[in-house]
Amino acid sequence: MKKNNLLLIAITALLTFSCSSDDDGGNENSNSDLTGTYTIASIIASEQIDIDGDGILEPLDVTNVFNCNGLIIIQGDTMSFRELQPFIGGNTSTSPFECLVSPDSQGTYTSNTTGLIFNTESSNGDPRTITFQIDNENLISVVEIIITNDENINATITYSK
Repeated sequence: MKKNNLLLIAITALLTFSCSSDDDGGNENSNSDLTGTYTIASIIASEQIDIDGDGILEPLDVTNVFNCNGLIIIQGDTMSFRELQPFIGGNTSTSPFECLVSPDSQGTYTSNTTGLIFNTESSNGDPRTITFQIDNENLISVVEIIITNDENINATITYSK
């Protein structure tokens, strides 16, 4: 009888502790929700700037001022990101202005309901992370617009599917 009671207690304990929720609370966006190709929807400057030197400040939305080919591709647990930096560099005679483009970075990512952290390597092989905000189906990052060698302002780039 004691053996049966011990066996019953052991089985009950095993079932009680092995049945738990699979939700760890860390990755609330499933990878399938993020899967897709994202392109630039908008570039919003943190302050108005006089891009062409005519004394007229541009509106904060400078999306059409820059010719940027931003691209993010998410497939399963991997991510590819073409990093951009809007660049004026003192050349105010041409518009739209170009973006400095880094080679496409490959890596993995982690996400939750508010953000995505892209884990990759810098050009010299050091670990690097890039953080994006998640807003509905958009990925948002903050970069610097290089105006001249000694003047930069922040811009928010929104990528949409």
